[in-house]
Amino acid sequence: IVVPSDALRIARALAAFSQRQVAEAAQMDRMQVVAAEGQQGRARVQSYEKLRAFYEDLGIEFLGTVDVRTGTISGAGARWRNRSSSSQTDEPTRVHAEPNGVSFVAARSLLNVSLARLAQDSGIERRQLSALENHSDFSKVEFDRLRAYYESVGIEFLGQGDVSKNLFYGVGVRWKPTIEDLDD
Repeated sequence: IVVPSDALRIARALAAFSQRQVAEAAQMDRMQVVAAEGQQGRARVQSYEKLRAFYEDLGIEFLGTVDVRTGTISGAGARWRNRSSSSQTDEPTRVHAEPNGVSFVAARSLLNVSLARLAQDSGIERRQLSALENHSDFSKVEFDRLRAYYESVGIEFLGQGDVSKNLFYGVGVRWKPTIEDLDD
């Protein structure tokens, strides 16, 4: 099963890499990264496999449910591996903690829109969106407003917090499964 393009964009956003950095680190051509993150099916299968392995080695896991009849994936997304999911395997895995429980950068990557387009669609100033994505000097009102916007377009935020340490595990996003997806 090929990892969906939108999930690859999320993984890159979570890892905070440029396409060039991913290409160099995964030892592949940058245009193959561009193709894999673009319209599904534009890259070679080997490129999707190489990118999946690269991100999984970083500690990112891909999410989604595959309909074996049609091959469609619902609830596609990516997140940093949870502490609980790492204990379910025998092999040691990397677990990543974030100081913030919401990744607006990953959500925008899932939508595949520019900051200017997001400002237009959400009604939030571009400057404020940048502050929210960088977790710097933003208001709680704007934070809640942006989160509500993303949720209204079908994005689900993922993660669990350790309040005593102010760390979050399993941070990521995915397309919210629909009622039909849950019924199948």
